[in-house]
Amino acid sequence: MSLGSCALTPSDYNTAIMNQVVGVENEAANITKLLQERDFDGAQTALATGQERVKSALDRLEKMSAFRGDDALRQAAISFVSFYDRIFSNEYQESLDLLKRGGPFSMDESDHLFEILQSISNEGIEVKENFIAENLAFIERYGLIVQRRP
Repeated sequence: MSLGSCALTPSDYNTAIMNQVVGVENEAANITKLLQERDFDGAQTALATGQERVKSALDRLEKMSAFRGDDALRQAAISFVSFYDRIFSNEYQESLDLLKRGGPFSMDESDHLFEILQSISNEGIEVKENFIAENLAFIERYGLIVQRRP
């Protein structure tokens, strides 16, 4: 599916990008939930699903063209999804492997797990804030209306 900007409205373009980002973010939330619940088999399965979702999202985003020459939103989405590509391949897998071994954990293992989770959280917040800011800027540039629900 190639989403050329010529045939799309700003709303269609935004929705196409948001669908990719939200899909990846939902996979990350599911993996996190399963890790917290110590459902390691489920987390391993979800991790594989997440990695496939990331590959699909990156492929779709990379095939999209800029919207009327404006590529900022697409690039922000690629950065967001690329962050999760790295996290799913490295940090989540490393955390899962460590947690599957079970405790008690050494101080070094505990510190390492904490550092991994803190890094995911800190970098994830920054990447998400950047994407949200660019999404809001796109909405403003193209006059899309976002209504607040009471």
